[in-house]
Order: sequence, then C-alpha cells, then structure tokens
Amino acid sequence: MAEAFDVVVIGGGPGGYVAAIRAAQLGKTVALVEEAHLGGICLNWGCIPTKALLRSAEIYHTLQHLDAYGLAADNIRFDLKKVVERSRGVAGQLSGGVKPLLKKNKITIYDGRARMKGGSTILVRKEVKPVTELTSQNTILATGARARTLPGLEPDKLVWTYREAMVPTEMPKSLLVVGSGAIGIEFASFYNAMGAKVTVLEIQDRILPVEDEEISTLARKAFEKRGITILTGSKVISLDRRQNGVMAQIETGGKAVAQAFDRVIVAVGIVGNTEDIGLETTAAKVERGQIVVDPYLRTAEPGLYAIGDVVGAPWLAHKAS
Repeated sequence: MAEAFDVVVIGGGPGGYVAAIRAAQLGKTVALVEEAHLGGICLNWGCIPTKALLRSAEIYHTLQHLDAYGLAADNIRFDLKKVVERSRGVAGQLSGGVKPLLKKNKITIYDGRARMKGGSTILVRKEVKPVTELTSQNTILATGARARTLPGLEPDKLVWTYREAMVPTEMPKSLLVVGSGAIGIEFASFYNAMGAKVTVLEIQDRILPVEDEEISTLARKAFEKRGITILTGSKVISLDRRQNGVMAQIETGGKAVAQAFDRVIVAVGIVGNTEDIGLETTAAKVERGQIVVDPYLRTAEPGLYAIGDVVGAPWLAHKAS
C-alpha cells in the first residue's frame, strides 16, 4: 500500500532539504528521498570540503613566508592524507547535521533512488530492499547536477573531475586544469599552494568568465604572481594517456603545443541529473540538460516543481535554498 504525503521532495541537497523543512513548517506532511548523502554536493563534495582544502593550503602558504611576520620555522611540510581527512571530516560533520534537522521537523526520510511512475506515484528503490511506493499531489525535484565531461577528457585515474581532485592520494608535480570557472580556479589555487606546477586552460578570452571583467583581470594577476600559468583563448586538442601521466596537445595563440602533465582536472561546468527519475511519464520538458520551469519553479506537469542546479544557472547553494 502506498504511503501518502502532501509533499514529496526528491533530493536532499540545499534545495531539497530546505524545501522539505519549509513545507513541514507550513503544516504539510513531507517525505524526502535521497539516494546518496544528505546535504547534497555542496556539503559533501563541493563548497564546504573545497574550502577546507583551501584553508589548509592557505596555512601552508603562510608558513613558507613566516619571515615577513618576523617568525621562523624549520622543515615545513604537509601530510596530504591528513589534509584530505580533515576536509572529509568537516564535510561529514556538517552533512551529519541535516538528518536531525529533518527529523526535528517531522519529515519522513527515505534512503534510496526515487522514480516517478506517473500521476502522483513515486517509487523508491534501494539495492535489494523491496520497492517503497509513495503518493503525493506535490512533488519537488531537487536532484542536483554532476560534472560535465568532454569527448576525450572522460575521467579516470589520470583525468579527474572535482570528486577525484578532492581526495588525491598523492600530490601531482604538474597539473593541467581545463576550465577557469570557480571550481577550476579553486583547485588550481589549492594544488599550486601545495607545490604543484599548475597550468589553467580557458577557451574564452579571460578567466572567471562569468565574473566582472575587472575581477577577472585582478584575479589573473594575483594567480600568475603565485606561479600559475594561465592560457586563455586556448583548448585541448587531444590527450594521450600514459602510465603515469598524460601528454596534452594544446591549441593556444593559434599554435599547437605538446606538454606533459601528471594529472588533468576537467572543470567545464555541470549538467543536471535528469535521467532515470521518470520524467518521461510527465509533461515536464528538458532542454540542454536542464528541467524547464516557469518563474514559480513549476514544470509543465501540474503539481511537479523543480529547483536548484537541475534547473540551471546560477549553480549556487543559496539559490537552490
């Protein structure tokens, strides 16, 4: 027998859990379905753990310039495993606070993957466990997004997305970052501060292309001063993966050059998680990897809403919330 709710939220990130809490505060019976980790990408694999990594990098950078403060220290070094463990610990602590918050607001949490069946029915699956059936007159899709990949730059042990870049087991000596948006620049800054020789590749004519041009100019000067090589108006033509690194063919300044790197980080944007959630059973439309909504976040299907990264830019936690 199906379990009935006023509102079912699919996805437990900053959009989903905030929407669930607000609906519960307004007197609705609410269920939230999350297949991986409450808190979404922001708390687990995005904003929070990257800032923890950057904090470690900032301290390490400062320690190497202690003379400017009238201080001195010998044998300054870092333990990469502990740096990563601290970042994961910070993320885990904040993510762990979401579940009690939901329970406090009497929200029913389902651990599994949700799929709309049509009408008001939603199926929740979790590996070998029996399928749970929910019904709701109002469904909110907050399924988030994942890293976009490019042909020839598919992730593996040599080519990383933000997930692999966040948990390195060893520090690369040289690194190519493809894309200079917020994610690419954060990782370029972290790895540069920790001693890697970093090259940033941007197809547009300036880094941080969605920011004001003045900010882009100032940021470029600051990063280049720190030793980061920045190539704008440039792109990867091909990538030859070898045993312990890659040989990248790069087009820059109208010329093709070959350069070897230990690792590559691909940070060329994100794409919405619209697959395998049953959208084909609804009237909702998807364009360019994003669910189409009106100004009130309604899809073309009555009673079906979509919020956060899955509906497009700006891809920010506070926008989703």
